[in-house]
Amino acid sequence: MPKNLNSFILPDNVIETMKKKLEKSGQVHRELGFNLCQIEDSNELRDDTHCIGSACEIVLAGVCKTGKKVGIYHTHPENGKGTSDPSLSDLENGYYYGMNCVGGQTDKRVKCYVRKDKEINRKDYNTIKYYRQMYKPLDKPHRVTSEKGRQIVLAKFRERDYTRDTLKKSYFNIIEIV
Repeated sequence: MPKNLNSFILPDNVIETMKKKLEKSGQVHRELGFNLCQIEDSNELRDDTHCIGSACEIVLAGVCKTGKKVGIYHTHPENGKGTSDPSLSDLENGYYYGMNCVGGQTDKRVKCYVRKDKEINRKDYNTIKYYRQMYKPLDKPHRVTSEKGRQIVLAKFRERDYTRDTLKKSYFNIIEIV
């Protein structure tokens, strides 16, 4: 059954493609995804420009072959982030384009994070971008040599997760697809 994503319609065939990408992602242990594009003179979305990424990152084309890019769909394989929760980078891209749908290999869900604002608000976008940059060092491996250091790093991860959850609730409607 098609899903409404604010003013857009996600048709059954695109939902099926999302499910297939999620299943395949578990087999190849890589992020898979595609652009979500608005069909001309319609509020219906289609998949466009499919891509294979690494275990924890995917780079999609900035434009659609036809139509207007209004979002992204990608998977989080088990060996990467694993769940349908977005990263700060996912939220930044989702806010910029309008939506970011994430398929999680561990929770077997697909959720779309759709920007609440109809148009991009530069101040809000810059806020999300600021936090993504601030917490980017946590993406790198850490060499902690003491219990105090371990506690500090864990506190930063909790702080990052709290910030991500706050941004998610403030700027996005969360729509469960699968």
